[in-house]
Amino acid sequence: MAIVSRIPEILAGVSIAAALVPPTTVMGISLAMGWRGIFGGSLILTLENVLGLLSGALLGLYLLNLSPRSYYERRAAKMHTRRTTVVLGLMILALVLLELVV
Repeated sequence: MAIVSRIPEILAGVSIAAALVPPTTVMGISLAMGWRGIFGGSLILTLENVLGLLSGALLGLYLLNLSPRSYYERRAAKMHTRRTTVVLGLMILALVLLELVV
């Protein structure tokens, strides 16, 4: 997506790292120190960031109208996109329910 949208690839990498490294680091430190409350919060934040990145990538591909060139590959891509959308939706719903409980 970075190549197609003319965004520098390094910027995409830094954005992903900025979203994932800090909460993952806090998760590791809190696990080592035995801080269960902080570990749970940072785990939820890490999951939110991963699901947000995946959802954003899927939405970006849709908005940029990127698809394979051949008919059969396009048909297969549509099927995989539907499956991925359903799975991401279920994961986001599970995360929302988890946050309501915690």
